Amino acid sequence: GHARVPQHFLPNPSLGRWVHTQRQNYRKCESCLTEERIHLLNNICFEWSLQQHGKEHTKNMVKEKAVKQAKKLATPKKPPTPKATIKGVNSMHKKPSALKAKKLP
Repeated sequence: GHARVPQHFLPNPSLGRWVHTQRQNYRKCESCLTEERIHLLNNICFEWSLQQHGKEHTKNMVKEKAVKQAKKLATPKKPPTPKATIKGVNSMHKKPSALKAKKLP
């Protein structure tokens, strides 16, 4: 699990509001949260800022995408199979006997 509850948490709106209030109090009102409450929330890995998590997530996603792109560029391209090449050549050079003239009425 995690403690990254957004302010508008649809499964439990009251939890979202409570979490938002804790974050606001932590940022704006030093006397609103006791040291004990801060300690307890830190013990459950409470996320004081979702923006920081979002930035880290974005950095990780960009890094993963760059690694995938580098692997893709490093992988040699496969040459076409001989069957596909021969089939393509054969279909271009049909024998005249294979073409039938249509009878006109």
